[in-house]
Amino acid sequence: VPSPHRKRKAEGQDVDSVAATKRPRAAGSRAECAEGDVEEALPEDASAQAEALLGGRSAIAQDKAACVARAVALERRRVAATIKLLEEGNTIPFIARYRKELTGSLNEDELRRVERGLQRVD
Repeated sequence: VPSPHRKRKAEGQDVDSVAATKRPRAAGSRAECAEGDVEEALPEDASAQAEALLGGRSAIAQDKAACVARAVALERRRVAATIKLLEEGNTIPFIARYRKELTGSLNEDELRRVERGLQRVD
């Protein structure tokens, strides 16, 4: 497979003029940042700015539990309790064994489905 430069030369185009016609990147774009600098290039309050521009939080952000519950086909209150426990740092085995009363006795497989659904939403 010929490279794009060879193909352009074969078609009679000047490779340097083609490269010069490429659109320049905006200053401060992610492509110009070094690998470790991406976080620094983004404004600290990007989340607040996006929220203001979009008119508030998204429906998913407002009710993660309902979104995850629909995705994993479980009751919202059980999913909400599981999300709260996960966000507090509890592990799946701990929740399955010692927090059955809060989660409605979800087993480890169901708890892992909720955890994966939460990761997709976040």
